[in-house]
Parts: sequence; structure tokens; C-alpha cells
Amino acid sequence: MKLMNFRRLDPQYTSEGKKGLSRGAKGDEDVWQQFAKEPNRCRIAAEALLKGLSNETFASASMHHDDDTEAAEGRLLTRTHLVRERDRTLVRKKCEQVWAKTGKLECEVCEFDFGDKYGKHGAGFIECHHTKPLSTLPENGKTHINDLALVCANCHRMLHRGKDWLDIKSLKKLLPAKINS
Repeated sequence: MKLMNFRRLDPQYTSEGKKGLSRGAKGDEDVWQQFAKEPNRCRIAAEALLKGLSNETFASASMHHDDDTEAAEGRLLTRTHLVRERDRTLVRKKCEQVWAKTGKLECEVCEFDFGDKYGKHGAGFIECHHTKPLSTLPENGKTHINDLALVCANCHRMLHRGKDWLDIKSLKKLLPAKINS
């Protein structure tokens, strides 16, 4: 379908009396302008996409482009998403429980402590990870305080990275030995 959106912009295609799909995305014209005049660049990008955008493939495809050092950002968009409800009270209780037991809030994976690193500004700051994914809970399902883990932002992102999420123990095993000991 996306290719048919681009066909409406292709003079060779439209000169044959064909139309393509007229209702494309706002950025279609920009993409067409960037790639229509540079078929080799388009081929390189397409090959990178077809190979799953592995880091090596993407890096080699990118080397053939000009280094753009700025881009337009900040456009306001409206998005509608369904989100799972979370209970901040349970998160607060988890933090209080850990603080009472250890006297600090540190990442359960890498042991990073925002208070140690950032002083007063970071004191008491930590993210909370659901060890049982909310997406697996039935609507109005119950989360127990032991289903929560305190993690730093980096480890939280790593736990959720990729299709198959890692658990705390698996991510911890990926850390270098000096952090893990």
C-alpha cells in the first residue's frame, strides 16, 4: 500500500495514465524528493531495511549519506493510546519498604543509587519495574508488592528492550563482573 502512495508521485508511473493511491502520509513527498533523484541511496536504504537493520548493515548504508547535523523536531502531535492503569500507592509502598530495609533506593540490577551520584537532587529517585508484565494481567488484575522491582532508568530500558523482555536476574548476568560482584 505504501508503494502505491509513492506511485502517485512518480512521473513515469503517472505519465502512463495511472494514479497510485492519493491519500498518503504527510511526509511522503519529502521521502520521494530525497530518494527519487538518488536511486542508489534508495537501494542502500532498502537493503538495510530488508536485512532487519542490523547495526553493521545500517552503519554501512549510512556512511554513503551526507552527515546531517540538524533536523526539524518539536511538532505537536495528538496520539491516542490505551494504557494499563498503575497504582502509584503500591510503588510508593515498595520504595518505603526497601528504604526501611536498606536505607537507600538503588537499582536491583546494577546497584546504581541516584542519591549517591546526584546528591539531594537524586535522593529518593528510582523507577519501578513490574516483574509480571501488566499486559499479561486480566483487566482489574492484582499486582503484589513483590511483583515490583526498583531499577534505574537505563536498566529499566534494557529490561524492556526487544521483543522478549529480560527478567532482573538475566539482565544482571549481562553486566561486567566488576559490577556483578
